[in-house]
Amino acid sequence: MIVPYFINSAPKIHGMATKFDLKKAVIAGVIFYAVVFLLISAMMFTPLWGTTVQTYLNMLVGIVVAYLVASMYFFKKKPKEPLVEGLYLGLVFAVLSILIEIPVMVYGFASHMGWAWFAQWNLWAGYVLGILACILAAKMKK
Repeated sequence: MIVPYFINSAPKIHGMATKFDLKKAVIAGVIFYAVVFLLISAMMFTPLWGTTVQTYLNMLVGIVVAYLVASMYFFKKKPKEPLVEGLYLGLVFAVLSILIEIPVMVYGFASHMGWAWFAQWNLWAGYVLGILACILAAKMKK
């Protein structure tokens, strides 16, 4: 079985070891996606739905929830390398989000868009800002 290097061993970054708990990160990622999905689904019933303001509100919800869930992930654990661990956690969130959005959005609710769903600037901006929120949460813990 091929396993990513950060699961079996601690990578050396600037002479320091980093330990990343993938199982805990996946659980945090599922919590992140569930909360974001519920909040954005609830916002669908507001008069702002379909407007530019709603697009920015969706990104803001994703960023805030990413920060809060990442803060919970790092609650008892002070990261040795916050940049690396925050990046790993943010990437886990983004990958889980993409894996869930393929069947739900590409073949479900937004099937009229198909794979163009992933061509939206706000989706990728949200992923990048969510990763940065995870890095910030890790940095604030140090």
